[in-house]
Amino acid sequence: MQLALDLGCTLGELNERMTSRELTLWMAFYEAQPRGVERDNYHAAMICTLLANIHAPKGKRFELDDFMHAPQSDKKERETAATLARLRALSTPAD
Repeated sequence: MQLALDLGCTLGELNERMTSRELTLWMAFYEAQPRGVERDNYHAAMICTLLANIHAPKGKRFELDDFMHAPQSDKKERETAATLARLRALSTPAD
């Protein structure tokens, strides 16, 4: 969809104008060099991480992912994975 927005056309028009091979090349390009909203999100998160770490109390460190915008479903999946990891760590006997 981002490519259609960048080219100023609808998805239907994009489908008529571009071959599958060319679309695959564009997808690889966007993966290597993000553009638009995704890139803006990354840059904003970098600045927020820097400022938060400058002003954070001693011992507290923020990561880029703390400030990256993600759909609510992605956040829930990460929280579930983190909870499961903590539970697994608690259930592992100490050596």
